[in-house]
Amino acid sequence: MSIAKNVRYLRKKQGWGQDTLAEKLGYKSYTTIQKWESGVSEPPLKVVHALADLFCVDINDLANSDLESVKNGSETKKQPPRGELSEVKQSLIQFSEGLTDEQAALALRVLKSIVETGE
Repeated sequence: MSIAKNVRYLRKKQGWGQDTLAEKLGYKSYTTIQKWESGVSEPPLKVVHALADLFCVDINDLANSDLESVKNGSETKKQPPRGELSEVKQSLIQFSEGLTDEQAALALRVLKSIVETGE
């Protein structure tokens, strides 16, 4: 299953051990993460949402795509045609393309805060 491979890839990309990811998700030990990555079990849907937020990836990509291949250019990420997006959204996409993963994660948190507070 691709979710197992994706969790492992994204965790390593962040430089985290299984214990660090477990801690960030509120688990007491790394064994749960180990089971997910080995394909023995899968995270519950609520945790899949948390993983997607934590790694700043789309939940569908996390569950259904080979993110390592996407990163290496083997697959193209599906986005709506730019003509279907507002000018502001197009600008956000263009601006975000130059961000590091850390900067993108911070920007995402700021955008979520704006949406949640309505400001």
